[in-house]
Amino acid sequence: MESIAKLISTPILNGSILAATGVVLYGSMSVSANVFGISVPGPVVDFALGAASSFVADIATDYVLPTMSKDTKVQTIESKILNPALAGAVLVGLNTAVQGSFPNSSGDMIRTFLLGAGSELGSLYLYSTFKDLATAQIQL
Repeated sequence: MESIAKLISTPILNGSILAATGVVLYGSMSVSANVFGISVPGPVVDFALGAASSFVADIATDYVLPTMSKDTKVQTIESKILNPALAGAVLVGLNTAVQGSFPNSSGDMIRTFLLGAGSELGSLYLYSTFKDLATAQIQL
């Protein structure tokens, strides 16, 4: 049950963090993207891309990674490194697909990667913190 809650919660948190970051840092509130011929506000696109990248990273680290290694210590270390890195890489790919072209510079690609990885770390931290708080409250 916990893995399903995590699979639902972290993409929502990640998308929210990415949408807020887009509004605050890049002024994406006034920008819209053309997705499948429909004009979509920037924060909605940021949310969707963040949620999708987090979902893919969570599926890979929760279900694919355990089949590759049976050692739980190795799985833990790999998932802590692989999850944010994969979220960042998927965000770069999804952002490229939505824009229809590869990033103009390596700086743009690195910034997008770091935003994806950072928002994934933030969402995992928030999920873990709220889960621990809820568990503590239930035990009282």
